[in-house]
Amino acid sequence: MATIASLRVGLEADTNKFRGQMEKATAGVKRFAAAAGAVAVAGGALIKAGLDSADEIQKLSLRTGVGVEALSALKHAAELSDVSLSQLERGFGQLNRSLGEAEQGTAAQSDAFKALGIDIKKLKSLAPEQQFGLISDRLNALNDEAQAAAIGNDIFGGSYRKLLPLIKSGSAGMQEAADQAAKLGLVLSEDNANAAAEANDALTTLSNTASALGRAFAIDLAPAISNALSALTERLPGIIAAIKAAF
Repeated sequence: MATIASLRVGLEADTNKFRGQMEKATAGVKRFAAAAGAVAVAGGALIKAGLDSADEIQKLSLRTGVGVEALSALKHAAELSDVSLSQLERGFGQLNRSLGEAEQGTAAQSDAFKALGIDIKKLKSLAPEQQFGLISDRLNALNDEAQAAAIGNDIFGGSYRKLLPLIKSGSAGMQEAADQAAKLGLVLSEDNANAAAEANDALTTLSNTASALGRAFAIDLAPAISNALSALTERLPGIIAAIKAAF
């Protein structure tokens, strides 16, 4: 027993010495690897974030009918007004519904556009972002805030209150933000947005394929893993008894 104890002490000493030497020898490599890994992760995250942003703009353009370039510029204006893209999407959706209802003669929406001095046919000839700018200017020109709120709610529904900071900036403020977005390189072309959306979709497909492969691999290995664990469980009492007998 004394001999075993001595061997254990010697082994632990040698192990600790070896561990210390290895840690000292590999410290520089570990620091370099950690730095390189951090750069790679940060770079990958930055690329993915860029693809996600462009993909979001491209798909939102399809849903709202607003062009990619105009929408990416308007996104900057909206963010400066603390208006999210989802709120902007709901606002455009409600505006489209209100235009349709006004065309069909629905009183509330027809009266709302008339109160702003806007002809429905002329308004529909404009691009969606131009429609939004014109309506914003006419609402801002009203002296009665209560009247503006009532008309705004008839046109934009429940989205009006959340869109109000952007509406208050008017078409001039939105254009100023769009010019700034162009200078900052925030405005996307339709081709670039489509390319980013395709790349992002390809990454999603790759991720889903990898998940399916991992799941299939795990399922194939499941019986072997189960058998190995069962065998280990059966032998565990004998292993424990042997260890106790040795010490």
